Amino acid sequence: MMTRLFLLILLAASTAACGTVTRGTKQGVKFESEPDGANVTVVRSKKEKTRWTCVSPCELQLSRKRDFDVTFEKAGYKPVSGRLASRIGAKGGATGVAGNAILGGGVGFIVDAGTGANMQLKPDPMRASLAPLGSADTSKIYDMRVEGGGRTTAESDAAADAMTGLPPSLGVTGSAVDGGVRIDAVEPGSPAARVGLQVGDILSSVNGTPVADMSGVDAALLGAGPESSLVVRRNGNDYTVAVPF
Repeated sequence: MMTRLFLLILLAASTAACGTVTRGTKQGVKFESEPDGANVTVVRSKKEKTRWTCVSPCELQLSRKRDFDVTFEKAGYKPVSGRLASRIGAKGGATGVAGNAILGGGVGFIVDAGTGANMQLKPDPMRASLAPLGSADTSKIYDMRVEGGGRTTAESDAAADAMTGLPPSLGVTGSAVDGGVRIDAVEPGSPAARVGLQVGDILSSVNGTPVADMSGVDAALLGAGPESSLVVRRNGNDYTVAVPF
């Protein structure tokens, strides 16, 4: 009996391990700048003590399931910062998840959701154009998801998301609780902040779809268009909130 139990546990563990073999929990993100030689500092959002550095052009291995704040700096040039965001994988993402499901079955799919192997960091590559000090120009981070890289990240997020099948960013982080997703942080100036969402609010549904975690929120936002409808619970009361992107 004990031998059989041990074999079952061993089988379950090995099956779960297969779940992340096609993509892994980390992603090699490339950082480029014009001109080369910029100091790149990557900080895990909300945990400023955790940081990575390199000199462009360079590549860093980063967790797929985290958001990061990135700064490009070079002597004689204006610095610029941008967000490296974790999103449900688009190009290659569906293949990776499907491969994991084939290799690991249902257990593998669950492991993917827990480890972040079904997520993808965007934009990749992350490319900055640095303006000289004293010039009238501003340094910019270009969104390479848009063909040609001709728009800045701030200007092209919605367009690029629509083109690549990525969900628009609500601008919140959250954790699973009974009845939905509790908002743990709201990014200043984000769509969530503009409509008054607060820390402690619970998202129970997005565009008519019940949500249980942030991956579910992103999935419900996918392809929703320029506005989404949220059901938000605050102080025991439910409210419907329209969020424009």
